[in-house]
Amino acid sequence: MSLERREIRQLLDWAFGRSGLIKGERIMGALRELVGEHRIEELPVSYTAVAMDIASGKEVWLRKGSLFDAIRASIAIPLVVTPFLDGERRLIDGGVVNPVPIAPTLNDTTDMTVAVSLGGRAMPGGGRAQVVPPDASPEMAPGYRERIRDFIGGLMGGKSDAPAAPGMVSIALASMESMQNTIARLKLAAYSPDVMVEIPRNACGFGEFWRAAEMIALGEEITARAFARAGRASGGGR
Repeated sequence: MSLERREIRQLLDWAFGRSGLIKGERIMGALRELVGEHRIEELPVSYTAVAMDIASGKEVWLRKGSLFDAIRASIAIPLVVTPFLDGERRLIDGGVVNPVPIAPTLNDTTDMTVAVSLGGRAMPGGGRAQVVPPDASPEMAPGYRERIRDFIGGLMGGKSDAPAAPGMVSIALASMESMQNTIARLKLAAYSPDVMVEIPRNACGFGEFWRAAEMIALGEEITARAFARAGRASGGGR
């Protein structure tokens, strides 16, 4: 909640390569400073990060080793964050193959399974703020800075003064989001949670971490309603 827009911009470390726009090393460094380094198997609550192996296309469950290595692999959004190298495996965001991964919890001893989906029905007025990238270095080729701005502007859902067609990254992410929503419905049909919390897909834009307090309040409100519905459906027995 302490992060401001200026600090978010400083966390964007551009990859300038073909495998993604952002390296993600600064983000992971900031998280390590906030939380400290931990190993997954030593955490007080069981944890699984879900990624996908690019070579095999298979879902990968990360349940041991460095917590932040697992998180880094699971946030490697295609085209946005560069893949994470885990030994000989190149891993990307597991949401590509399983947006709402309930199966990893099936062996846990729990009273209830609560799933949170970020692909809920869009809410009115859920506009996304534009995130302007930091100035590029002077040695950059002419026009390259503007192309980066256009890419990130489209990625973040920003608006320019003149109407423009969606950029390549915006189209790719919109297509992936639609695909993920379809996959999520199929997965949820096989593994139904006790309580389903659906966050509107347009509630927050990519990288808008400075809206943390607003998103926490929204999450609490939606979760309370989801539990109330579950209680009524079960006759108030929970």
